Amino acid sequence: MSVWLDAVLAILQGSDWEVCSFVLVHLPSQLSNHAIFRDAIPQIQELRRIICEQIRTNGFQEPPNASGLRRADVAICLFHSLTMILSYHEHFQKSDEDDIVKTFALGIAAWERTAKYCIHALSICCHELPLSTSKSLIQLLNQMAAIITQPHVSVHILEFLASLSRLHNVFVNFREDDYRIVFGICFRYLEYAKEKKQSNRSSHVSEVSTPGSNHAEPPSTSPADELPQYVHALAYHVILFWFLALKLQDRAHHVGWIVKKLFSDADGHGPAADDQTLTTIDFMQRVTFADVGESAEDPYFSEDRFGAIVKKQWLLGNSIVTIKQATGSGWAQVIKRQPSGTSAYMVRESFTPTPPHQTAAYVDVSREGQATSDAILPSHLLVQLMSPVPQILEEARPIPLPDDEIADRAIRVFDRNSSLDGHKVGVIYIGEGQTQEAEILANVSGSRDYLEFLNNLGTLTKLKGSTFNTQGLDREYDSDGQYTFCWRDRVTEIVFHVTTQMPTDLERDPNCTLKKRHIGNDFVNIIFNDSALPFQFETFPSQFNFVNIVITPASRASFVAMRTRGADRGQSQKQPFYRVQVMSKPGFPEVSPASETKMISLKALPGFIRLLALNASMFSVVWHNREGGEHISSWSARLREIKRLREKHGPKAATTASSPPASSWHGGASHAQQADTSRAGSSVRDSFSSLRRTSVATFFTSTSEQMSHRSSTLSTSATSHDTELPPTAAAANTLVDSVDFSKWA
Repeated sequence: MSVWLDAVLAILQGSDWEVCSFVLVHLPSQLSNHAIFRDAIPQIQELRRIICEQIRTNGFQEPPNASGLRRADVAICLFHSLTMILSYHEHFQKSDEDDIVKTFALGIAAWERTAKYCIHALSICCHELPLSTSKSLIQLLNQMAAIITQPHVSVHILEFLASLSRLHNVFVNFREDDYRIVFGICFRYLEYAKEKKQSNRSSHVSEVSTPGSNHAEPPSTSPADELPQYVHALAYHVILFWFLALKLQDRAHHVGWIVKKLFSDADGHGPAADDQTLTTIDFMQRVTFADVGESAEDPYFSEDRFGAIVKKQWLLGNSIVTIKQATGSGWAQVIKRQPSGTSAYMVRESFTPTPPHQTAAYVDVSREGQATSDAILPSHLLVQLMSPVPQILEEARPIPLPDDEIADRAIRVFDRNSSLDGHKVGVIYIGEGQTQEAEILANVSGSRDYLEFLNNLGTLTKLKGSTFNTQGLDREYDSDGQYTFCWRDRVTEIVFHVTTQMPTDLERDPNCTLKKRHIGNDFVNIIFNDSALPFQFETFPSQFNFVNIVITPASRASFVAMRTRGADRGQSQKQPFYRVQVMSKPGFPEVSPASETKMISLKALPGFIRLLALNASMFSVVWHNREGGEHISSWSARLREIKRLREKHGPKAATTASSPPASSWHGGASHAQQADTSRAGSSVRDSFSSLRRTSVATFFTSTSEQMSHRSSTLSTSATSHDTELPPTAAAANTLVDSVDFSKWA
């Protein structure tokens, strides 16, 4: 094969176009077969050098006009080959690895349509070449920021940033300004998603809306055009992931400008707060000053230990506050339920000893006739800590919930909504020579590499008695196995439906339908294909399976070597490589960095596959709900439960109905009206100044309530003219200030 590569090197440096084009098209798939090139490493090294140099100098062969191809098409083929050469990096010097990453970074903006393929390749570099990627990371981000006006790459950039946020060793040297580049990219895509949604609502014509740019769109429709709500959801996820990536002591410094961006509409003219904005700020509030998860009620806080306990509940902003007060001891338990999570606190008021000369306090003598000890009701703690006076804004005041079964049931329903976005992903092992669904599902074990992959994909977790959402796996009788693999972070959770972990009874269930009922309902399946045969998508027919992530040994020779390898992999043993390809159902958009085959080492395989599966599952959920409207996240579901309680138990202001909608504000007022506007703006500023002094939990009220209050304020302050007045810039800025909780800490 060294002779063949020598010929390839000569062809790439100048030859007949037909011969050159043949090599360009077929070279990547040939390079994926490591076994046949194991004796041609010098030629592989030279091939890397020539491809990087030709891309850097734009010195590759140009296609003839008659072919209908452009230089970008040739560049894409070269990038495909370089992506495969990347898997030979153990034979390269550190400077060679740096050169590979810099070449991909150059390709992000060098030619039209090469950005997608370079971003996908850089996703592999993050796992295989972390040091080189870290060295060029700022250059990569600046290149991506330069092309954010091209919406057809939005999904690929955001998925890259989502994956990068979980690889701390790659961005370990980030400074504050570097984080702002990432956040800035997300904000730009949020604006694009809003504009695209508005365009889709106002027109039935299928046109691409490119914000602020005259770049030509590629002829094919991108996922961003088909599902702007996925771009919207993904951008918010990236903001959350990168906010968590900040050092704890640095997070408060970023809150102010993030909040300002989130509360700005697409044109930057005024406040706009949708559910995801409110839940994002809610989560930021919970993690800005503490790196802790959720907390739970203390089960030992009971009357037999603390005496009589009285409970009372309130709606406070977009949260439910429950106070259980031990009336005599001073101890209290405070539970705060927010859209992004629940927190519980034990609080005690330390009483000073009563002086002997103090007159004893008495309750109603006519009924009791005896002195009392220190007595506390739940409302005491709420008033002292959370609700200073005066409370000018009606929606900022706590709303008491009735002490009845209906309210308790509503809170139990709220608690059943997880604070994590849950995903389920199937994992299927295919043994040597297997092609039929039943024989594949009957497998109860797999190869050594498969087991190593599983153990690093997630954490082995016992199912019986588990309290988390097992995504349909039995938690009582072990009917789906005793254990499964799970993974979670602060925002998401994945439960893997591993068929080799599930019981197999071929006498009673020869077709393994009990296993199929799980993987057949999973949007995403991971296929570990050791069959030495190509995998066919229709092997597991299912209405709901949109994506199969297929993992295959690099070559047949690699497969045999893997099967015969000893139990202990020595220090000198090379890491095996696997081909990874994401296969999608017909009609499903290609959004994955592995939509074209990628090569990755077994060491990096579990982390890479987990990120592929998570992004594919997120997209599949949105795709599945595209006909019925937006996908409701777990946080949004919790927020909407709180809003329902507010609508039911909150004050019903008669003036709200007659107030003009906030969206009807416009300019063009006369001089007298401008004076009235100034007075109205002053009134709004005074209101928000008071609002800033209250608890942060009171600010996250529904958009409609905030808008109706502002409309009422302006309408009552206006003159007899019927002209509706615009909010002042100061009032809008004050609204942003009112939710910037970092200023009060």
